[in-house]
Amino acid sequence: MPDDLMINYDENPQKAINFLKSFADPQQEDIFRIYFYTCLYPETIKLKREKLNIHKDEDRKRIEALYPGYIRVYEFSKSLVNSIAKMDNVQVRLGHLSPREEDKDIAKSLRFEQKQVDMLIGLDVATLSYKRLVDRIILFSYDTDLLPAILLAKDNGVQIVLPAIEGIIEPPKEMIREADFVRNKNYVKIVESLDT
Repeated sequence: MPDDLMINYDENPQKAINFLKSFADPQQEDIFRIYFYTCLYPETIKLKREKLNIHKDEDRKRIEALYPGYIRVYEFSKSLVNSIAKMDNVQVRLGHLSPREEDKDIAKSLRFEQKQVDMLIGLDVATLSYKRLVDRIILFSYDTDLLPAILLAKDNGVQIVLPAIEGIIEPPKEMIREADFVRNKNYVKIVESLDT
């Protein structure tokens, strides 16, 4: 994909939200709320016998020496989440990042995996469905662990829409089978609409 078509959320976090909004049909759907699920990078890094805290100057220097660029990524993720949390009709839900098993000791780089995010999405789908707060949910996740939440929503009369981007990404077949709609969009058209 050409660089000029890449959406740069670093410079303008509002574009991330506008991207999500572009999948709503303005003729048929009013947006109740956008739930934005993510994780912050940890402020404390556990080593074999100690913990390094990013807010302590001494530890900060060691973190940067051990994991170059970590502080920049930590500060960016915090800034992005804070910016998005202040936006109208947006609710940020935070899971947490856990070091991958093989990275629990000092490694050349830290690699994390998200924890609890799927559970948070499932709980929100269940709450919106049980309380009948919405008629339709556009679900921006292709994790098949969410199939029970999709079925629960449908059992409560809430329709599920799965977004897809033509030629780039398509939901898994299992999710397509259970969803009410797959909404295909053209990436170039989305990008062009974000700039207007």
